[in-house]
Parts: sequence; C-alpha cells; structure tokens
Amino acid sequence: MTMVFGESASFVKNTQRAPFKSSSKVSSTTVTPPPTRILSNQQIVRLKEHKYSCVCVSMLDPYLQPYWNWLVMQLPVWMAPNLITILGLIINVLTTLILIMYSPDCNQHVSNRLMI
Repeated sequence: MTMVFGESASFVKNTQRAPFKSSSKVSSTTVTPPPTRILSNQQIVRLKEHKYSCVCVSMLDPYLQPYWNWLVMQLPVWMAPNLITILGLIINVLTTLILIMYSPDCNQHVSNRLMI
C-alpha cells in the first residue's frame, strides 16, 4: 500500500506512519458501507404514536398531588426534570456529608441548627 501526500509524492510503507501535512490535494478513496436501519418502518410509526402517561398508585399520592402541582409551578420552565432530580440528589448528599462531619460514628449529639 502506498500513500501520496501533496505535490512532493512521498511514499509511505505499511509499517510506517505518515506525517500530517495540510494539503488540499490529498485524495482518499474510502468506501463507506451503506447505512443499516436499526428500527423497522413499523417500529418508527409506533414510536411516533407513543404517548407518555404516568400513573401513580401510591396511597399518599392523592394527598401530595396539590403540593407537587404547586411546586412544579414555582420552577422555571427551562429546568429539565433530570436537573431537578440531580439537584435533589446533591442536596441529600451534602446534608448527609455535613451530618457525618459533625457525628462520624452517629453516636454524638448534633446541634439542633443542623437538623433543619
């Protein structure tokens, strides 16, 4: 296999690596295989028709639903649901780390101001 770079026509063997040269006359003949379809036409139609529906069956959901609705209305529209979940995780991890700092063995008394 030989490769030609630019006008100088330097040849490169299979075992050597060609130096990078910026030239507009570099030609390459690469053959790309035709794209394969991952989903069939029927699957694509079903995917377009899909509607997300969430059903809560917990016992506390009827009581907490007004609170969740109020909370959602307080958040900006640009905030994605995954961002809300990650923020909740960060808050839980930070509060846990603070409690571990003040009571590493969980047997020491922790100040009341940390229990807010």
